[in-house]
Amino acid sequence: MTQAASKNPLSARWREGTAILVAVAVLTLLYYLSSGQLTLIPLAIGVLLLALLTKRWLLIPAAILVIALLAAATGFFSADQINVGQWIAANSEGISTVAAEPISGLAFNARRSIIQPDYADRTFFIEHAPDLVVLRSDQTQAVAWENFPTTYQQVYSSGDLSVYQRVVTFSPLRFDEMRTVDVLYNQYLPNRSDARLVGVTVFPAVRLGDLIRVALRWELHYQAVTPVTLRVSLVDGNGTILANVSDQYSDEVEGDLWKQDQFTTYHLLPLAIDAPFGTYNLRVGVMVGEGDLGEHTITTVSIVS
Repeated sequence: MTQAASKNPLSARWREGTAILVAVAVLTLLYYLSSGQLTLIPLAIGVLLLALLTKRWLLIPAAILVIALLAAATGFFSADQINVGQWIAANSEGISTVAAEPISGLAFNARRSIIQPDYADRTFFIEHAPDLVVLRSDQTQAVAWENFPTTYQQVYSSGDLSVYQRVVTFSPLRFDEMRTVDVLYNQYLPNRSDARLVGVTVFPAVRLGDLIRVALRWELHYQAVTPVTLRVSLVDGNGTILANVSDQYSDEVEGDLWKQDQFTTYHLLPLAIDAPFGTYNLRVGVMVGEGDLGEHTITTVSIVS
């Protein structure tokens, strides 16, 4: 039975194919471990060892093909990607997040969590708050968030790539701890049901000087046809406003955001460095066009030392 199997060309080809697949897996692992820099050395050693052990000489041309594909797909030959990745690895903590396009040469060297950016979305930085941002020179004008120049500072560049570091403190935003609420915005008229706030995420204890991130989960019962303004504020027991922001959505009402049954908005409240310690009410108000749908207390936020 064994002799018959060894004489079977199909069985031999299966074994040959399996060996090649194993080699591809090993080469890919070696490429990852070598961070895309000294790749040719471990790949060459791995290929020779596998070829000698298995006597599958077809591994050598297969390995050359794999190396070529990896190099083409990951920008292996880009020194700028390697330089930026190594700088990030040497100058940031292991838990740092990086907003960058999926450039493998950078990602392998940086060894950090990479976030796929959407620079045209002005809420991207509030939602994700990346510690570092990597931009090409032609992308700087594409960042829609108007606060980017005062929130991030360029700290390193190599060729066409630049690294920007966040220079302010964002409060954490934990979506797995989103609090369920049920607040109806209907101009205080019992027979109306325009919009409903169903969830809120905000860190319960913030520090002086923090930029407080707030995520609000909405349900729309009627499609908005005029600009929508959301007012988010921190208010003390006497009604004094400690921090507030008004975010207007005009272009979005013509897009998809305000047409969905459920969606999330993101807001940033700047907290002064001399704000009094204590617990404050987080209030949210809604206006559609000139119509005020009301303002309600949603939750509380404490300022701690």
